[in-house]
Amino acid sequence: MSPEEIHILGLSAPILLKMLIARKERILAGIYGEFKNGKQDNLMQLAAFCCVQDQINDIGSALRTHEQLEGKRHAASTSNRTDSDT
Repeated sequence: MSPEEIHILGLSAPILLKMLIARKERILAGIYGEFKNGKQDNLMQLAAFCCVQDQINDIGSALRTHEQLEGKRHAASTSNRTDSDT
């Protein structure tokens, strides 16, 4: 991803993660309910769970990259300051 894409995703990641985690919980609850009711073919729901979990992992990775870039940017801006700037 480009730095701009990482920045945008980093800003929106908390909301996206909250939505995706809620979706993951709904999928897991559905799998659990259907299994308890005797349905053993949960392949489609397992695939949906895997897709959502992959999205969560990708966004989490982008968020960590964003935080590292922001940390480096902040460190660079503070190291460029002189004593007269403070």
